[in-house]
Amino acid sequence: MNGSTEVVHLRLPRLQKGGREPQETKRLQHILNTLGEDIDETGGYGDDTERAVKKFQKKKHLMEDGKVGEETWAALLTNWLSG
Repeated sequence: MNGSTEVVHLRLPRLQKGGREPQETKRLQHILNTLGEDIDETGGYGDDTERAVKKFQKKKHLMEDGKVGEETWAALLTNWLSG
């Protein structure tokens, strides 16, 4: 691509405890694990996943609500892709 950049638009689901998005939650758990967490990649958004998300949010100075919305996804993906 000769040094050019391409803009990619992603539509990511809002994830939270008790949600019913097992594939997306499993991807989230995998990303969290590659960033240093140690949680089971079950696809279920339970206490461990919520704790890991809140820990990440605190580290990145985001609202610590345990929910993965636009800002948390952006921070997660930025850190994951740069690691």
